[in-house]
Amino acid sequence: MKSRTTPGANNDKTESGYLLKIPSGDDSAYRFAQIDDYFGLSRRNFPHHSLTLSMRARTSAFPLPGTWGFGLWNDPFGMSLGFGGKRWQLPALPNAAWFFGASKDNHLSFSDKPAQGFLAQSFQSPKFHPLLFPTGLVFPFSRKATRKLLSKIIAEDSSAISVDATQWHNYRLEW
Repeated sequence: MKSRTTPGANNDKTESGYLLKIPSGDDSAYRFAQIDDYFGLSRRNFPHHSLTLSMRARTSAFPLPGTWGFGLWNDPFGMSLGFGGKRWQLPALPNAAWFFGASKDNHLSFSDKPAQGFLAQSFQSPKFHPLLFPTGLVFPFSRKATRKLLSKIIAEDSSAISVDATQWHNYRLEW
């Protein structure tokens, strides 16, 4: 597993796992603390083993600006958000299973599922050739039309979680 952080964040190894901390701040900078096993790999070489992710987590405040969460994903942006010197990859449709927090300024849903607040969420997308992405740029789709089209391609499920995210809770994902 590779530990990666932005300045000021840290991943501390403990007896039973890791303690990840992200500093507070304004919305002018992206901040993260991350542990992964795919850094530097092309998607076709991502480990696809079964696993169980168990953790205790809390936030320092709720709601938080931007997005936050923990879980599994296929790095659909293809750049690992540009951090850590990872080589660039073409974008892909999302495949994810995660617990995810999204501020009111975000809308992470392709259909009419819960998309803001604290969520348990999954996306399952088909594979297709990434060079088809640029063809989508020539069509004058609106955000709403694009979401509607993608909702027919991407299987999605999402549930709002009603807990006090500032208190410690146990979470578990089985893949």
